[in-house]
Order: sequence, then structure tokens, then C-alpha cells
Amino acid sequence: MTQLTPYRKVAKAALMRWNELADEEALKAVKESSFDKLEGQVYATDSMTTAVKAIGKMLNYSDKKTQALLDATFSKENVEPTKEDLEVFVNVADDFAKIANKEDAIFDILTSIHDGWVADNAKKFNQEGREGRRYQHFPIEMIGWEEATSDLMFVEPILNYLGVKVDKAKLQERYYERVADFLEANGFADENGLDNDKIAEAIMKGSKFYKPFNDEKNLVTDQKLALEIAGQMEGKIPQEALDFVKGSQK
Repeated sequence: MTQLTPYRKVAKAALMRWNELADEEALKAVKESSFDKLEGQVYATDSMTTAVKAIGKMLNYSDKKTQALLDATFSKENVEPTKEDLEVFVNVADDFAKIANKEDAIFDILTSIHDGWVADNAKKFNQEGREGRRYQHFPIEMIGWEEATSDLMFVEPILNYLGVKVDKAKLQERYYERVADFLEANGFADENGLDNDKIAEAIMKGSKFYKPFNDEKNLVTDQKLALEIAGQMEGKIPQEALDFVKGSQK
């Protein structure tokens, strides 16, 4: 059985999800295509690079050590990881194993990817046909579980090579806890539920509320629109998350 590099594992998953290729078709494509040809279809480099840099940062790695992990992750000329690549993964795995809360680490990585997407995709905020998705341009805690973990596709193959098996149930519970902490810290919720007026007020602060937000292109000055976006966010926050808000548990 072919042991694909992390990049080609991501490419295979992307081809199956977005191009609707069958497993065998996708495997054939990632085994026979060049890195550049695959990247032209799956555009995974930016998200995976952000993920690796986030891992390097949390492990206090030098630029050189982070670059070694990047090189092993992409291993551009190879379908399977080389002996040298595997050695890099083993060494990083030893360091990553020392992180106590793996779920927090995973969400820190996903947050880095989400923040980068927001910064790079400001043009989509007011794009015709995407009016109902403006909430995506705000913190990961406000976009809902499904979207918050959509980038896990770019991260999980890397983590697997670092000896980490993602526990979706634990990850979801930790996400709800983090959402509750975020809501409380910003005064967006209490035992009575969400306060859309306060959320709208924060939205109108743009980058002063959420740094990656592009004020120059997308600052919301209309309260009605801000409340509409707050309503979009409300639809993404389940009761399970609100149950973690202090004082809400009966």
C-alpha cells in the first residue's frame, strides 16, 4: 500500500471532495501527477504552509527547523515520504507529544489558517451571491463547528505523521468550550443567551474587534447589516456551546 506524503494525502482528499473522484481515481492522480499539476487543482499549499508554521511556532522552532518540516510535508518530487522526511516527522512527533492539550493545539492551527483566509479573501466579503456568508470573515469561534473544522483536511495528514490521531468528539467538545469562553470574554452571551446587539457593535469595529478583518474594503457602518451578520453567526452557535457559558447550566 502506498504511503503518500502529507501533501499528496491532502490532494487525494481534495480531489475526492471537490472533483468527486472515486478513491482509486484520486489515488492514481496523486501518484502520477506532478506537484505543480496537483497544486493547480487543489490549491493546498497556502493552508498547509500556514499549518506547518503554526506548529513550528508552538514548538518554538527556528526558521531552519520549521523549513525542514515544510520540506518533509510537501516533499514535492516524491509520492511517498523519503527516509529523511520520515526522520523529520519522528523528531517533530517527539516534541509535539509534549503538548498537553492536543485539541487546543489543533484549534490554534485551524485558527491560523482561518485568519489567513480572512486576510487573503477580503474581496469575497461583498461579493455578489455571498451575502449570506459574511459571517465567515470573523473569528473562528463565530463560524460554527462544520466550517471551523473544514480546514482539518489540510492539517490532519500532517498530524498523523506526528503521531496524532484526531479525536473528533473531543475536538468538538473543546470547540464548544472555546466558543463559550469567547462569548463570555466579549460579553456576547450569558445565561439568557446571545446578545446580537453587542455582537453587531463588535462587527462594526472591524479590525479593532478582529485583526485580520479588512477595514479599508469591508468596514460595516450600517447597524442593520451588522445585525444581519450577527444573525448569521447566531445560526452557527449551537445550544451545546451556549451550555458551557458560565451560569447557563441548570
